[in-house]
Amino acid sequence: MGTGDTRERWEPVQVMEDVARITAGSMHMAAIKTDGTLWTWGFDRFNQLGTGQPLAGEDEMRFQAQPVQVMEDAALVSAGSYTTLAAKTDGTLWAWGSDFGKFLCGLGDLEDASGDAVQSVPAPLPVELTAAVPNVDSK
Repeated sequence: MGTGDTRERWEPVQVMEDVARITAGSMHMAAIKTDGTLWTWGFDRFNQLGTGQPLAGEDEMRFQAQPVQVMEDAALVSAGSYTTLAAKTDGTLWAWGSDFGKFLCGLGDLEDASGDAVQSVPAPLPVELTAAVPNVDSK
């Protein structure tokens, strides 16, 4: 949940301040703050948080209880089940997490037990964004 513990919450609780954009995957979340920094938290079985940790074991469920910064100059972010994508303000597109389904265009600095590539830290995808990437508004 991003509160530093693993308790369930039945009422809203503040996780961060100065947030401009958010996204949620199956079991992880990401937020871009108004200063353009990108933060992730939640389960990290397939390195979808982008922290560069060694790949979790097949039966291991690694968990990040508080938001951790993984990138600067982020403009947009989208979380999938096992991956995260972010567009930076310079127009580059970055990806990390599991390449299950080959969504990461073959990126991968690690390999999971089933042989799928896993990108443990944000890496640029070989694509060109054709539309302008909006800047995150600061307060």
